[in-house]
Amino acid sequence: MRQPTVADEPPPLPLPSVFKTLVVPVPRAVAFELFTRHANRWWSPLVGASPTDSPWSEIVLETQVPGRWYEADADGALHEWGIVVAAAPPERILVDWRLKKWTRDIPTELELCFVEINERTTRLTLEHRTLDASAADHREAHDAARRAWTGLLPRFANLCARVAALDRRA
Repeated sequence: MRQPTVADEPPPLPLPSVFKTLVVPVPRAVAFELFTRHANRWWSPLVGASPTDSPWSEIVLETQVPGRWYEADADGALHEWGIVVAAAPPERILVDWRLKKWTRDIPTELELCFVEINERTTRLTLEHRTLDASAADHREAHDAARRAWTGLLPRFANLCARVAALDRRA
């Protein structure tokens, strides 16, 4: 009869979500619209899904269920980033994230919540969850998502600030 063994290492702990929050100086509906329908205006041209690293020409985030988040590259090829699995415009959108350049084939979820602070200010909360974090690849996917959102969200905030400034002038 085999004797039970005691593991020297504890099982790996789940990775924490990539969690980002920012406050933007535009109403909730405007923030939601700028994030979803105008991603071309804030998304970095250096961050895309094309496996050939072809520049993207359009980024589309559909806000219905089922919807898609994808890019069209300069050659017209579509590269899927994710599937919209829940949406409540202008409050929330949940995406089954599949951008392989960031997360390879590791399943992740991206949840975006837009909370109205007042009629001119919105808080965006982004949570990018790794659903199964038991391997080294998961750490790499987590770190890639953290780096990408850290670079991308200030671009979104800058767009919101520019739109707010234009609205104040009008």
